[in-house]
Amino acid sequence: MGTGEPIEIAARWRSERTAAYLSAAVAAAEPDPKIAALFADMAKAADTQAGLLAHTMGAAPAFAPS
Repeated sequence: MGTGEPIEIAARWRSERTAAYLSAAVAAAEPDPKIAALFADMAKAADTQAGLLAHTMGAAPAFAPS
């Protein structure tokens, strides 16, 4: 992975954190266990990607969903 511009990386990090947050919310509200597990896996993958981007930035900024 290239280093990219700091603003671009921060925007990508925020996008991944938002995806993780929303996917986790859907997983928590989904009554079908198979679909809930799918969304939980998506949340985990997005959170993992956000962690990689945070490592690239040196530190993750505070996150609040908007």
